[in-house]
Amino acid sequence: MEVNKQWKKLTKNPFLSDYFVIIFFPAVVAWHYHEGQAVRLMLVCVAAAAAFEALFQGVVCQYALKKPKKQDFPLAIFMGLCTAMAMPVSAPLWFPVFGLLFGFAVASFAVPFVSKWVPFFTKVQIMPAVAAIAFLSFFRKTMFAYTPYLAAGASGTELETLSVLPSLGYMLKNGAFPAKGMYSSGDILTGAVTGPVGAACIVVLLAAFAYLLLRRPAFILAPTSFLLTAAVWAFLFPRGQVGRLASVGYELSAGVLLFTAVFLLSLPRFLPRDHRHKLIYGAVCALLTMLLRRIGPFEETVCAAIFIMSFTLPFFNRRAAQPVRARRVKREKPAQPESARPNILKTPPTQEEILEKFLKDKER
Repeated sequence: MEVNKQWKKLTKNPFLSDYFVIIFFPAVVAWHYHEGQAVRLMLVCVAAAAAFEALFQGVVCQYALKKPKKQDFPLAIFMGLCTAMAMPVSAPLWFPVFGLLFGFAVASFAVPFVSKWVPFFTKVQIMPAVAAIAFLSFFRKTMFAYTPYLAAGASGTELETLSVLPSLGYMLKNGAFPAKGMYSSGDILTGAVTGPVGAACIVVLLAAFAYLLLRRPAFILAPTSFLLTAAVWAFLFPRGQVGRLASVGYELSAGVLLFTAVFLLSLPRFLPRDHRHKLIYGAVCALLTMLLRRIGPFEETVCAAIFIMSFTLPFFNRRAAQPVRARRVKREKPAQPESARPNILKTPPTQEEILEKFLKDKER
């Protein structure tokens, strides 16, 4: 019965339907390049996300917090798919499950548990997929162990050639940008590069961005400011011996930066309510992402940056709510008749006028 209610919620809610439509195409690209292993990763992540949603939102919150929460299976399934898209195809099946366990434990249990003593955390909204990917990034040998995209059907000679091609994130981190003929612009746009399962095809991600622009223009404020700020940073501070424009292309195409901006940073539930604050929020996320890319030991830091920025949401929302609260508290006074309103501009009467008025009243 609960599953049927959630399915009806998905089909009747155009917001959820739009996100499942756009994530379908990266899933198809992942299946095209990585075949069965990508499908297995997606199925395992979806099943694990649904199970952890039921576990933490239902059982754990009911017995530990004495306050069961409403389960949102469509959102949990979407988080599972996003986590699968960010995984390397060589990752063992238990690896994303381990990350989702951490993500749902933090988002659905740890934050509400701490909010019992620290009211500030009651307004903190953390995406389980973001927490999962940020946590798994600490296991660099597994998280960033990308395999060549043609490994499933390539010959021995091709595998020897492809196995030495690192990901764009690795080359950015080490200053070893691809030489001519190594990765063409067409390869980067179509996702024919070494990288995550479903987050490497730039054409599909741009199409998803355009879809949201047409259907939900208010949702792309934070992603737009995020991408523009990241592009400006890449233009001003290129890494390695590469041109500024090429640096912008490599930085935006590497890792899961564009995928996270389109699919996760656009979810309104996890963003400030005010449109201006969404722009600021996206820009600060981009600055933190690019800074961590420069000084951190990881290839990809976008999820870590968003995870950190999630704890600033109460500040944005509280500032946005202040003028609204002030307008609600303020009550309009009833309109007074013209004769009852004090006329502060009128000059006081003279003694002659007062005497004349007194005489007139006396004659009456």
